[in-house]
Amino acid sequence: MTARAPDGSGKPRLLIDVDGVINAFGRPKGSRRRVVGPYELAVPRGTIGRLRRMIRPFDPIWATTWAEHAPAYISPLIGGVGAGWDHIAFPYETTDPRVRRTWKLAGLLTWAELDENAERPLVWVDDDLDEDAFEWAAARALSGVPTALVKTDGIHGLTDREVTIALEFARSLGI
Repeated sequence: MTARAPDGSGKPRLLIDVDGVINAFGRPKGSRRRVVGPYELAVPRGTIGRLRRMIRPFDPIWATTWAEHAPAYISPLIGGVGAGWDHIAFPYETTDPRVRRTWKLAGLLTWAELDENAERPLVWVDDDLDEDAFEWAAARALSGVPTALVKTDGIHGLTDREVTIALEFARSLGI
């Protein structure tokens, strides 16, 4: 049986960033490394297993500047995880007053307000989340749509701490 979100639309969404989450800026020793164009990516040991464990109760989507390139460039580096995921488009400019410092918030607002996403619970995992993103998430949750933001430390990337937070969110939905 497939776990369903409280609104019946399917699993809650899990929005995954790459840089600072999967690709750790600290380049930890033992990381899986790959050069993509001018970028050197470093996936710390244990990240793939953490990611696989975290995505189980969710319907994941890329929330990264790698955008439509994530399946081709990032998925092979992480054991094929994310190869079939869609992505959220992020404009570089916005006039939305809710967006102050978290530049990706503009694209996320557009995506989250689409009919198919408006009532769907979500968790956003990113290293670049600021007060404006947390204010939006709190307002969305207060409106009755469960929403959680999980901020990683970009130097270390995804750790057991962030995975636990995401999985506890899913459990709080009864999933």
